[in-house]
Amino acid sequence: MEFNEYNESVKNWTNGILDNYRKDAELTIRYCHELIDYGEKTADSKLLGFGYYHLAMILYCLNDYDNIFDIVVRAIDHLEKAQR
Repeated sequence: MEFNEYNESVKNWTNGILDNYRKDAELTIRYCHELIDYGEKTADSKLLGFGYYHLAMILYCLNDYDNIFDIVVRAIDHLEKAQR
């Protein structure tokens, strides 16, 4: 996914997620939440889908299965909306 049309904050969050999700789970989760919060404020399904997808991947890697199903469903829903 490309994020060139977004502001610097969004670019920093998305780059932070991609750069850190294999190295620093805590930092990646923080970036995901910041991106999701912004996506909710701006009603941007592309950002929400990206944030939820990567949050689900991190939780899966951390064996945190309590909320993963709900997060995956949210990611799929928003990614489908973003494709329309």
